[in-house]
Amino acid sequence: MPHIDLQPFCGDHGLIVRDYLSRPIHIGPWTIATNGHIAIRIPRLPDAADTLTAPASIATIFDSHSTEDLGELPLFTPPAGSCDCADCGGTGEDIEDDYGRITTSTCERCAGTGKIPLLHVTSVEISGAILAARYLEIIRALPFPKLAYGHWPGAYEPGRDQHPVHFIFDGGIGQLMPMRYAHDTHFNLVRPGVAA
Repeated sequence: MPHIDLQPFCGDHGLIVRDYLSRPIHIGPWTIATNGHIAIRIPRLPDAADTLTAPASIATIFDSHSTEDLGELPLFTPPAGSCDCADCGGTGEDIEDDYGRITTSTCERCAGTGKIPLLHVTSVEISGAILAARYLEIIRALPFPKLAYGHWPGAYEPGRDQHPVHFIFDGGIGQLMPMRYAHDTHFNLVRPGVAA
């Protein structure tokens, strides 16, 4: 099995509530890396101790994983550059007003720079499903990734359960939850080999 960097699939320690999501989870025969939006599962890493803080139910998120109608990822050139951080308005500071007591700290999302990569506020749409572009690029970096187009969630509809996009790669499987709404920077993509 090729070496896979699991950390891009884990949660950013400063921005998540569930601490166990900030590192790979070892449960049963699997190692799982997830931030709650994207998840991958690979055979358990050697000598990895059980992750006791993670709920056992986390292993069940892949129970209905599909490999129906596998296909290549759409072509996409990610946008370069940065934009103002939406959390701090580009100031790099997190200002909180606690009943008149003003406190200032470094913005965790942009690490005090006031800027975030434009890719982090870009979305793509494939066959009606809106995905965060940065996650599509994380999937693309996996060895030989393919999307399961036969199990496609389609467009968001209020009141209907949203289902994840399923994918495979050399050494494991994964899933990505679609977004409800597109970002301002948005691209429509087409499955390779399918007419637009």
